[in-house]
Amino acid sequence: MDDDDDGPSLKKNKKFGRNFKGKCSNMLLLGSLGTIKNLSIFKDLSLDDWLDQMNRTFMFLLLCFMGTIVAVSQYTGKNISCDGFTKFGEDFSQDYCWTQGLYTIKEAYDLPESQIPYPGIIPENVPACREHALKNGGKIVCPPEDQVKPLTRARHLWYQWIPFYFWVIAPVFYLPYMFVKRMGLDRMKPLLKIMSDYYHCTTETPSEEIIVKCADWVYNSIVDRLSEGSSWTSWRNRHGLGLAVLVSKFMYLGGSVLVMMMTTLMFQVGDFKTYGIEWLRQFPNPENYSTSVKHKLFPKMVACEIKRWGTTGLEEENGMCVLAPNVIYQYIFLIMWFALAITICTNFGNIFFYLFKLTATRYTYNKLVATGHFSHKHPGWKFMYYRIGTSGRVLLNIVAQNTNPIIFGAIMEKLTPSVIKHLRIGHVPGEYLTDPA
Repeated sequence: MDDDDDGPSLKKNKKFGRNFKGKCSNMLLLGSLGTIKNLSIFKDLSLDDWLDQMNRTFMFLLLCFMGTIVAVSQYTGKNISCDGFTKFGEDFSQDYCWTQGLYTIKEAYDLPESQIPYPGIIPENVPACREHALKNGGKIVCPPEDQVKPLTRARHLWYQWIPFYFWVIAPVFYLPYMFVKRMGLDRMKPLLKIMSDYYHCTTETPSEEIIVKCADWVYNSIVDRLSEGSSWTSWRNRHGLGLAVLVSKFMYLGGSVLVMMMTTLMFQVGDFKTYGIEWLRQFPNPENYSTSVKHKLFPKMVACEIKRWGTTGLEEENGMCVLAPNVIYQYIFLIMWFALAITICTNFGNIFFYLFKLTATRYTYNKLVATGHFSHKHPGWKFMYYRIGTSGRVLLNIVAQNTNPIIFGAIMEKLTPSVIKHLRIGHVPGEYLTDPA
């Protein structure tokens, strides 16, 4: 194997694509379904596992789609309808309330329906209490007005910029993939593209020239990470790629938690972190609860106060408005909550599982044996796999998951002797060692 041969030169060898196009009749038979298959978020040709694909593809597309739905709803339909304003015109009052913000009263939630027309709506000038005569001759005495805590307004402004919020947070789920690609995985695309057309082929194999080129590319990628140097440099080269993938998984988890917390900060009433749990708890009989969680997070009835300079000085008036889009938003955010909750849980599990795979070399090797990518007949494969470091094993696993076992075996036949020779163990090229274990 020539150390000076540049692996990425496969990209320049367009004739290889012409050599194997059309070889596998099974793939051509399904060619008409290729477009549909490409719509799937889980690709046969991938540099990461299916859980990371769910983060960078499913969550990214879901948030972009939600942002588009909200934008279309806001800019093509009627968002607000107000009543109770006599000093101001209908169009002015609605535009004013939409732009200046709406509010509800925090103390008006979780009250009996007989006391409030709608959760969060109550007149602010209502006396704190009323004196009542008791049957025993006494009476209930109300405290002085200056000692009563004033009612608290909860402002609702998030709906003004929510479409842009979805579009801004969507890239959070794609940045980890960009990071891991920058660490060197993006250079694998030409090799995997060549091999991907043979993924479902069990009777056809690529030409010898293609096998050699692919083996040469994998060889150069592995030995680049086996370069000698200081202890730190050697350790970083051998395990840097594996740790980079681990960091990307922490980035997926951190991004999911960050989006959940940022969304929670949008609401002054209700807790978005528990939205899905509370919704499931109230779902069978929501009428049994004085104020359901959806009414707290997405009130459909809100209050508005208009202040304007007029002929008599400062004019102000209070009214009520209906936010019809909140009927849709409550379900959009509910889907978002479940997607985030599932993503956070799966990311936690994925990190622990990847740490296990990163340290349990025997497990990953046996998995390749079980899938037919490695063979017990070639102990040199095991010897190489155990000694190429985490970075090399990550590369081999990615090639294996994107390549048919027959093709992968042919690549390993060419690759293993040269890698073992590079390790300087006195190996004779073309021969396999006895099982070192």
